[in-house]
Amino acid sequence: MAKIYGVPGSMNCMGPILLAMDTGLGGMEMMMPYSTPETYAEITPFRQVPGLEDGDLKIQESGAILRYLASKAKLMDGMTDEEKALDDYATDLFSFQIYSSVILPLVYPVFGYREAPEDKPAAAKAAVEKLALFEKA
Repeated sequence: MAKIYGVPGSMNCMGPILLAMDTGLGGMEMMMPYSTPETYAEITPFRQVPGLEDGDLKIQESGAILRYLASKAKLMDGMTDEEKALDDYATDLFSFQIYSSVILPLVYPVFGYREAPEDKPAAAKAAVEKLALFEKA
């Protein structure tokens, strides 16, 4: 059974954790990468969350973990190459565009993970613009 190492509330962790639980392939193992650095470095040398351990396989990065779990659960069977590409596109857009312009400045401050931006209205406007682009994509 796959173990997803992460922390509650992390947007990077939630997708892999929920997919693992929903498919019955695994669940969350609570591990704070900075409080147990030597142990966590055995799973992923970059010491970031999420991390996945499934037998001898140890990987990190939420997109890679999502793709691995979806493939293992046969969720991608029957999908065309174009559908798989669109799925990868949406995953990468979220990881590289939405995360930095919406999650980091607006969501994580609510959880206390980081300071709120100095200019909250400007951050909110930028987030709305990115989300509108994401919706069109």
